[in-house]
Amino acid sequence: TARRSATADLRESEERYRTLFETMAQGVVYQDAAGRITSANPAAELILGRSLADLIGMSSSDTGWRPIREDGSPFPGMEHPAMVALATGRSVHDVVMGVYNPVAGAYRWIKAHSVPRLGPDGRTPVETCTTFEDITEHKRAEDALRESESWVRQAQRVARLGFFTYDVARGSWSCSEALNEVYGISANYKRDRSGWLDLVHPDDRASLMAHSETVLSRQTRFDAQFRI
Repeated sequence: TARRSATADLRESEERYRTLFETMAQGVVYQDAAGRITSANPAAELILGRSLADLIGMSSSDTGWRPIREDGSPFPGMEHPAMVALATGRSVHDVVMGVYNPVAGAYRWIKAHSVPRLGPDGRTPVETCTTFEDITEHKRAEDALRESESWVRQAQRVARLGFFTYDVARGSWSCSEALNEVYGISANYKRDRSGWLDLVHPDDRASLMAHSETVLSRQTRFDAQFRI
């Protein structure tokens, strides 16, 4: 009876694992001690653009992956998370890499984590499990934002327009590169309240502070002219 109960519990546990393995959004790939893929879930097939039949037996050294780093340089196979985990026996986390998806005809960006399984001696890795999420859209959004910010900075330099933000709680401020140029200050200039007032002409400080208090108390816009 105890054996039958244990068998039933084991079967139920395996079914739960299989359901999770096949339905989770993250890709999961198992590789043997030599780095060859032995299993992969449907999410991995979708993200990598390859069927399970194609994935079985592939390794990180296969040129079809065409892996790249975030800066666009090649990502050697032996430096992939799974291979590092197998070589060191330690887990590897948060590695971002680009992998070519032949179905999409484009690169997909993934963030991978690899955990090795050690053999009976407790030291030698016999297998590794790598999980990864598709961060392609996130990367595209980051790139678009970075490009937009670059255009804004260029426009500010050309027009000699600057902006600054003031942290009321901390009493500190930060500004754009263009404002540094307008004010004639360096990047390491003191960014506190006294540092700001030191830049304003003494005859204009009281008026400027009154405008600032209006903004803080009434949360209204204002236009002010002052000398620096």
